[in-house]
Amino acid sequence: MNKRTTFIIQLIGELAIPLLGYFFWDWSLLFILLFYLIENLFFSYFRIETIREIKKTILKTEQKREFQDLVKSFSLWLIECVLVHLFIMLIYPNQSFTTEWINFFMYQDLGIPQGIVLLPLLYFTSKMKKKQDVILTIRNMKSVDELIQLKVNFKQSWVSIAIWGVIIGMNYFVSLHELINLSFVLLILIARGLQKD
Repeated sequence: MNKRTTFIIQLIGELAIPLLGYFFWDWSLLFILLFYLIENLFFSYFRIETIREIKKTILKTEQKREFQDLVKSFSLWLIECVLVHLFIMLIYPNQSFTTEWINFFMYQDLGIPQGIVLLPLLYFTSKMKKKQDVILTIRNMKSVDELIQLKVNFKQSWVSIAIWGVIIGMNYFVSLHELINLSFVLLILIARGLQKD
């Protein structure tokens, strides 16, 4: 499987759950945003773990976790989390965050609360993506210099934060239709897919 095909499959995977949720499982935009926050937390952690695993595999020695990268990644995720909650407050002013988080995890499909299925599923898919990214990155490396230069790219987080700023600003002045707001969320997912760790 070549790099382009792998990228297209990953991008479809990124967009599949929100779109299926919205059009087939009666997820509201609010549900998709809560899913996005959880999924983005996994993404933020596993992009750091991917680089650590690449170095560990090539150098054949245990690699310590980069505490600074973890703090920066979590801080950017937290900023985005605050922006998403501001956006939710703007478009759903009467919603209780606590109630909505509980409803999200306890929402039942086929009699099973989705929280029980969702967290292990996200963990499993994140680990699978990490393994795939490790193999592809190592296969495409041409020199040891590339390994030295390999580091976490936080550009995606900054792009997402900027897009959230635009979405919040637009909805503050003009109440946008839910499908337009959903399109912006999908745009963020695509932007993340385009960024390489």
